[in-house]
Amino acid sequence: MSGDFTPPRSPVFRFRCHRVIVLVSGAFQVPLTSISGRRRAAGSPRKPSPRRIGIGLAAVLALVPALVLALGLSGVDPVGAATNPSAMPLQEFANDNSGGRLWNAYDQTDGALGPTIAGRPSPVSFGTTEMVFTRSAIGDLSQFANDSAGGRTWNAYDLTSASSGPQIAGDPSAIVVNKTSVFVFARSTSGDLVEFTNDGTGHQLWNAVDVSQGSGGGAVQGDVSVIAVGSALEAFAQGANGDLIQFTGTGSGARSWSESDLSQASGGPSLSASPGAVLYGQSSIHVYGESPSGHLFEFVNDGQGARSWSAYDLSTIAAGPTASGQPSAIVYGPTVHVYVNTAGRLTEYVNDGYGGRLWNSYDLTAISHGPAVTGDPSAAFYTSSVVDIFVQGPGGDLVSYVNDGYGGRLWNSYDLTSASGGPAIGADPAAIINNGAVSVFAAGPSPPAVVQAIVSAVEGQDQNKLAVVENPPGSNCNIYTAYWDRGTTTGCAPGTSAEEWCSDFAQWAWAAAGVDTSGINGWAYTFVDWGLAHTGAWKPGDANDPEPGDAVVWGDVPSGYASHVGIVVGVSQGMIDVVSGNAGPVIDAAGDVDAVWESGYFDPTTSTTSGYPIIGYVSPTGWTGLTTNARPSAVSPAVLRRLIADQDGGK
Repeated sequence: MSGDFTPPRSPVFRFRCHRVIVLVSGAFQVPLTSISGRRRAAGSPRKPSPRRIGIGLAAVLALVPALVLALGLSGVDPVGAATNPSAMPLQEFANDNSGGRLWNAYDQTDGALGPTIAGRPSPVSFGTTEMVFTRSAIGDLSQFANDSAGGRTWNAYDLTSASSGPQIAGDPSAIVVNKTSVFVFARSTSGDLVEFTNDGTGHQLWNAVDVSQGSGGGAVQGDVSVIAVGSALEAFAQGANGDLIQFTGTGSGARSWSESDLSQASGGPSLSASPGAVLYGQSSIHVYGESPSGHLFEFVNDGQGARSWSAYDLSTIAAGPTASGQPSAIVYGPTVHVYVNTAGRLTEYVNDGYGGRLWNSYDLTAISHGPAVTGDPSAAFYTSSVVDIFVQGPGGDLVSYVNDGYGGRLWNSYDLTSASGGPAIGADPAAIINNGAVSVFAAGPSPPAVVQAIVSAVEGQDQNKLAVVENPPGSNCNIYTAYWDRGTTTGCAPGTSAEEWCSDFAQWAWAAAGVDTSGINGWAYTFVDWGLAHTGAWKPGDANDPEPGDAVVWGDVPSGYASHVGIVVGVSQGMIDVVSGNAGPVIDAAGDVDAVWESGYFDPTTSTTSGYPIIGYVSPTGWTGLTTNARPSAVSPAVLRRLIADQDGGK
């Protein structure tokens, strides 16, 4: 975060906290290479919000329920409240019989020196190679492949960079056509549907095509489902208005794309979640999705009733329960089987004609005596007659439901996290199965709840959410200093108080997540003191294992000086993303800044603030005890005020 660190494609903005000015870029383009990293809490570069709000603490509490400013907060569960999905390592669960266990788990982010990922991966088999396409921590489309390149079994590649394509905001959906061509579809950060393909045109292996623009269609939401029908590619997604949209690509090479609204064509409903598609026979397309009422609908190109497409309410036809999330469908002999989450129970819809009904629903959780499920299932064939369904179970364990007939039950469930000795997963899984060899891929484990709460808290305040600023601008009057009853109220708006406030903000974020911040105050170096007092919390050095939720401190250890402190919200590929108080774009000729601001990714090893580098990170979790003799000696209020004021040059 130094003045000479100005990557392209972003506005330059500043931290002005504690004497120095820090220039930071809001984005960083990652080159094509084997890539490494940990986690990304924020996605692609985001435009600064035009709103600049001087907001009181009561309003913060009203607008952001997750930000409970109670120092004794416990049981924080911010899942779903964070600005972006948590990014985690890519885990592979395989039935490889290694080490005396049928199932084993492998961290392929670590094995491939790859990025952390967000959302559900999309694996495919490409000859003898497994390819797994993911949304990386920074929003790029990434490919993991067990290609044994460079002496590693697994490697990772940045396809957004390789294709000169856009960053993505949705989970990818990949398909292999004719055993040679790979097509990956995803929603871009602009909302357009984008296709990435290894067509080798334009002197590069991978290229990207904006399908929404090419078809004359609009933006999409959620995730896409893609199938091949003859030589055509069919991609299905929710439109901006929720309608089911079909994108059809015909030809090869420079494929011609068209767009159709299937909700309108069929007279069916809009969708409340992403669709799932399957091909029945050679040309019968079946697309499944959840209506706003929670009913499972089937859209079919059956040409009934003078319509090219028809829509059928399977929940009504099957007398089944309401569904949630994205369905997973497979064709099993003459029947179609659709798997959905129905209020935490895994449910199968089948057109088996049983009991005089064309469609019926079956509660597989009850039949198998299995656990409750979370998120969306992923179904695959283990053999021609055995179906394996993978889904998140209690505590994030990876659970498999199989119709193996074992123990006198048609369906049984198995905890693969326990069986493999692997981690819990934090997002929906996806599997590929080849001749009995099963590989299940998922992001996991989830960050601790306290880390999620810290990241949610700070990102909820930055320029992309509440856009909290000083009131009046450039005055140092802010809600975080007032929360701690520090500074002066002279010249400040009600509910605010003035001092150099990056430490006040960082302490507030930790406290909002339930961290005991005793010993921290408005002097940024007290974060270092807190870290030294908590065994294992202080991680000295500019690249010493930063993690989301950590406080990052710039300054000088020998002199006990800190020039700035912020909160790490993302770590990936050796870079960090930070949200800070008393930061943002310069607002006046004096060089004042007055906002809560997310930096975007930057290289911590080259970051300085007026010559002061990052001196280390302080972890709010994982410390093992207290070291009382490391606590700083107390200073008088007058000395503390001088220390804080000196850090910002008397701004």
